[in-house]
Amino acid sequence: MIRVYDSIKEYRRHKELQLLEKAGKISGVMWQFPLVIQESFAYRGERIRGITYKADFKYTDTESGETIIEDVKGQDHHTGKYLTTEAFRLKWKLLKQRYPEFNFRLF
Repeated sequence: MIRVYDSIKEYRRHKELQLLEKAGKISGVMWQFPLVIQESFAYRGERIRGITYKADFKYTDTESGETIIEDVKGQDHHTGKYLTTEAFRLKWKLLKQRYPEFNFRLF
């Protein structure tokens, strides 16, 4: 299977996670993990498609037992802030509300 990454940073992070998994620090690394934001539904006889988000990575921290949902984003070199869109920030908030058992992180 050929994997296509959104960025070099995402590719490098995947390689880091694979090394951490081999070292036993994390387990169960999954790439492009789908999370449901809103199920599909009917509205006035019309079928409305559900909304899903594909997180870059999902894995378990073996020390804490936490499930981590991670998304790789670029950073502004001047401010150090992650470069995100308004749509991403809205989806990220909705995911945090729907899945409070997960630890959501930007990398």
